[in-house]
Amino acid sequence: MKKRVAIVMLAAIFLGACQSKNEETTQATSYSIASSTASESASSSSELQESYVSSSSTEAVENTYWNGEKDQKLSEFMSSWGQRMNQTYKQYSPGHNVDLYGLQLPDEVLTQTKFQVAIGQTPIVLNWSGDGVVDSGYALVAVYSDADTQPYLAKHVYFFTINSGIPKVLVTTQNQGNGDNYLYFSETENVELKEGFKSIVDSQVAYDNVKANFTRDEQLSYFVNNYGQLPYAGSLRVDNTGTGSRVIYTINEGIINEKPSIVAAIDNVRAISIAVQQNVGAGIPVSLQEPQESGYTLTMTDGQTTQANHLFGRIIQGIE
Repeated sequence: MKKRVAIVMLAAIFLGACQSKNEETTQATSYSIASSTASESASSSSELQESYVSSSSTEAVENTYWNGEKDQKLSEFMSSWGQRMNQTYKQYSPGHNVDLYGLQLPDEVLTQTKFQVAIGQTPIVLNWSGDGVVDSGYALVAVYSDADTQPYLAKHVYFFTINSGIPKVLVTTQNQGNGDNYLYFSETENVELKEGFKSIVDSQVAYDNVKANFTRDEQLSYFVNNYGQLPYAGSLRVDNTGTGSRVIYTINEGIINEKPSIVAAIDNVRAISIAVQQNVGAGIPVSLQEPQESGYTLTMTDGQTTQANHLFGRIIQGIE
């Protein structure tokens, strides 16, 4: 239980944030906000302080990242969203687990008795929280899954998390173990689900202000899921199956085999590659993948070409 003085500090943080600038495809639980009492003082100055603490505590509860009201909103949202996805989602919590191919979630990852949650190749700190605040890592505020109703190999588990005030919906469909005993999660690609949770949390924290609290893999995941409008219809994703992380830009229609179109595609991939370098770090390949192609059409790292198919390669070399 936190003392009132902690609540005053928390309220001050939120008041300060309010004065600053506001911020899968197929692929959540009741909470209570706890408050503690401090020793009563007989002096008039202490009475004034007590009055201030009381009003500040109320405001902190109203502006907390997570509470029972927000949990109810998420429950309603998941019910309607699940219907639109033709899926039925149930809510889970510590002591009330979903069985994902024999793994009891969330208990067995919160206690790390069997598996460690990881994003990409990076394990993360995950703790259950009723208010969305933890000492370090990710605050897990809700768990939803369709495992009871979906067929084998089509089950999803969603972890609704808040890290340093930034809401993030993580999803896993993992159905077998691995040598690292990692349970791999990735950020959902479903825009409606991401935006729905973000709206319910209603955090005023700007990502750039807390970016240093995230690992490189987490920053890359955030970049991919929040990058601006893509030049071609398609999607960005992170691939961690090789020796390192790679951003893959899969487009829905192939590039026209004409020089102007190819030059434009090269410039567009270069722009994404430079954005990755500037926002996440150097040395991360960005690959363009066209439909019906097994290999990559073009790969750039830090804005420089490291691989290209025959036609793109000729254009880059100035042969055509």
